[in-house]
Amino acid sequence: MVQDDLPGAILLEDGVKLLPGFVGFLAAGGYLHSELTQLCHGRARVWRWGASDASPGVRLRPLAVSDALPAGYALSRKGAGHLLAAHRATRARCEVTQDSWPCDVGQLGALVARPQLVEAPEWMSATAPGPAAPDAGRPSRIRHFARESFSRELSLRH
Repeated sequence: MVQDDLPGAILLEDGVKLLPGFVGFLAAGGYLHSELTQLCHGRARVWRWGASDASPGVRLRPLAVSDALPAGYALSRKGAGHLLAAHRATRARCEVTQDSWPCDVGQLGALVARPQLVEAPEWMSATAPGPAAPDAGRPSRIRHFARESFSRELSLRH
């Protein structure tokens, strides 16, 4: 996307199951609301305020902390550039691990689709590292406090 100057993409892991609302979300342009929108969230943490409607029956919640379950997401060119730069920096420091993706996408104003619009394949759900620590990416102490105090964890089913 970055190299070919494409505006964005919907990325789905092999084996995901599309859930009700996915087609309506695409048709309504729900993917245009953010630089990165997670369509599958596991137990991510979301801010308690700032939700908006993306399409009938689908609300977008601002992401506070991801749970590193990247089974499906909408990504803009700017979002792709952010992830690529973060990956290169992590790789240069030889810190690449299974849970190093995603980086702190909260800086992008990332959103989470509620309800989930795709279901992660069983193999991915079973090996997901679980919710990221609220200080993943080493944010400032005030950001850590805010993430703990003003966000809530999403359930696995909703």
